[in-house]
Formats: sequence, structure tokens, C-alpha cells
Amino acid sequence: MVMGAMNGDHSHGNRLLLIAAVSVAVVLGFMAGAILVHISNSEKETPALRSKISSTVTGHNLAELEVQLYFGSTTANYLYAEKRVIQAGGAVSAAAAIIRELLQGPHSAGFVSTIPEQTTLRHLFVTEDEIAYVDLSAEISRGHPGGIIAELLTIYGVVNALALNLKEIQRVQILVDGEVVPTLAGHVDVSHPLPANLALVH
Repeated sequence: MVMGAMNGDHSHGNRLLLIAAVSVAVVLGFMAGAILVHISNSEKETPALRSKISSTVTGHNLAELEVQLYFGSTTANYLYAEKRVIQAGGAVSAAAAIIRELLQGPHSAGFVSTIPEQTTLRHLFVTEDEIAYVDLSAEISRGHPGGIIAELLTIYGVVNALALNLKEIQRVQILVDGEVVPTLAGHVDVSHPLPANLALVH
């Protein structure tokens, strides 16, 4: 009777050990599968992540790029091109450098800036569908002289400088203090991205 009880306990213990071993194997298998899925997903996400990072990092692998900025004239209601050399490490840094140069005004005699003084670049980013969002400070509207021609030259001075210089940018959306606005000075719709306009370039 004692031996029978001992054998019963021994068999019961073996079953418990077997159940425990199977449970551990299942858990380990699940963890291994989860790790493999994570690694697989990481490998899929890496190229996009690298692309995103490389498009926003500045200060590394800079190259000189000759661009054309667009300014007004003291004698005619057109935009005139002025060559400038910038240093950039990608589309985003190039676009930001172009806008900063544009805000500094022209170097050539007879040219005038079409952007009100004190306007600053707050943010700039470029989407995968080749749209640049240029966030400018409120001075671009608050300090604008008004008039449809002046407003057109202001808008397309910015739009053309990006869309005609960088192949990564086809349209430009101007924001004011981080907000979409209907117009800059009451005449021209800027509530959506705009393509370049060569009709205003002399």
C-alpha cells in the first residue's frame, strides 16, 4: 500500500513536471516569436526612419548649392532673380537656407525685398508629396503694405525660391505663426499649397 501510494505520488509529480516543461516551452516560443517579429518590423522601419532623419539633420555633409532668389524692383512690378550660394545638407536644410537668404534681402542695386522687415522663419518642413510648409512670423502680414501686386510678389518670391530651385519641392504652403491663413494681405488665396508662377518673373 505504501509503495502504491509512493508510485502514485511519483507519477503525479512526473505529470506536474511535464506540464511545467510544456508551459515553459510555450512561453519561450512565444517570446522568441515576439522578438523575431520586433526584429522584422525594425528592419522594415529602418530605411524610412533613416530617410526621415537624414532629411532633417543639418551641419553634416554640407555642400555648396547655387540658387536663384526672387526680389522686387524699384521700377517694375515683377520678380527678378538674384544668384546666391548656400550651404546645405539636404532638401530641408537647403529650403531653410534659401528662405533665410530671402529674408536678408537683395544684394543687387535696384532690387527690393518683397517681404516685410522683421519677418522671421519659425519652422519649415517638406512632406513626402513634395510640399514645403513655410511657417513665417506674423510680421509678413502685419507689416505688409497691401495691394494685390505687392501681395503676389511677396507670395511668389517665397514659392518660386523653393519650387524653382529644389526638385524635392513642387508646391509651397505659407503659414503665419503656425496657422493656415486665407490671405497675407486680403487679396491672394494662400490657404492651400501653391506651385511656382513664372508669369511674375521678368
